[in-house]
Amino acid sequence: MRCSECAEKRFRESQGELVCLGCGLVLEDNRIEQSTLLSEGSHASHPALAQAGTFNTNGRHLTESWLLTTKQKNFRATCSEIDLLVSRIKAPKTVAAEAKRMFLEVTNKEITIGRSNQAFAYAAVYIACIDAGTPQTALEITAHTEIPKAELLKAAKHIQRALKIRTGTIEAIDLIPRFATRLRLPSNTVTLAIQYAGMNASNGLKPSTLAATSLYVAMQTTGEYRAQRLFTRYTGVVEVTIRRRSKQLRTNSQFR
Repeated sequence: MRCSECAEKRFRESQGELVCLGCGLVLEDNRIEQSTLLSEGSHASHPALAQAGTFNTNGRHLTESWLLTTKQKNFRATCSEIDLLVSRIKAPKTVAAEAKRMFLEVTNKEITIGRSNQAFAYAAVYIACIDAGTPQTALEITAHTEIPKAELLKAAKHIQRALKIRTGTIEAIDLIPRFATRLRLPSNTVTLAIQYAGMNASNGLKPSTLAATSLYVAMQTTGEYRAQRLFTRYTGVVEVTIRRRSKQLRTNSQFR
């Protein structure tokens, strides 16, 4: 073999490239280094091959994915799903980092065996949002996934039990500002809704229901108007529930 430029017969192989020693021309690239081509029964001399547990490459290129275990591959794919979900719900980046940490811990404890990895990944995001002070309802999380709400909450309980996490409960006053922003309600309506929610915090309503109903009553009090279907779209609380609960709030002695 001769160099096409200077007819030199001497060559040097470096990092998968065949280089002419006469003029420096690169004749071939992406070559399989001889150190990675092993005879039958011999042990791997290349560090990467030793990690991969490969003893014969059969002339094929070594790829990064060969070095990963099935658990590592699943974790990498799950991290991508967590990043996508956090981006969709517009949560801080710290939420993604904490959710990945929790998911890795429950995976190492083998809590996810026989269960849906996606459910545990999204449940980790749900818990991380609460811990970060930017709570999302289970319905808001599942709106961007194919995981049912009940499965998400069940996975969240498994994570809390396995990692001994005590998360604070979601309060209606935490949800009201976000709901109001989506509905484009003014600040005076938001302030009044927070007061209504505080007065009825002990009436047993779910946080999302109390937040939506308080906003609805406050909106009518301040003379604002938003269609009930918009409340359902942006809060996840159905119209019938909003109408019924708003009557309860109005019949309360504090609103007479």
